[in-house]
Amino acid sequence: MTAIEEARQELNEAKAAVAAFEGRYGGRLTWLEDNLWGNEGTATERAEWKEEKTRLEERQKSLEKAKEERLKQVEELQRALTTVTTQPGNDFVTRALGT
Repeated sequence: MTAIEEARQELNEAKAAVAAFEGRYGGRLTWLEDNLWGNEGTATERAEWKEEKTRLEERQKSLEKAKEERLKQVEELQRALTTVTTQPGNDFVTRALGT
């Protein structure tokens, strides 16, 4: 497997991790935000919800950051691959023809 294929696979895995997180915890995070916005629950419950919300938001941010890093890695590898494989042309012919 080439470096670009590995990077793309890691990017796909990161995207899948973000989607899995949102599928599993997205509704929970929305529920926590709604209940904390309104004055639901006791003070103890609210403190627990706030802590859980913070933890879930931090996890979501770290997954998004990992996804962005993988995307940048793929873009850099594609740019490097494109730079290496493109040929600027035959300078000798260009000078000889005067174009």
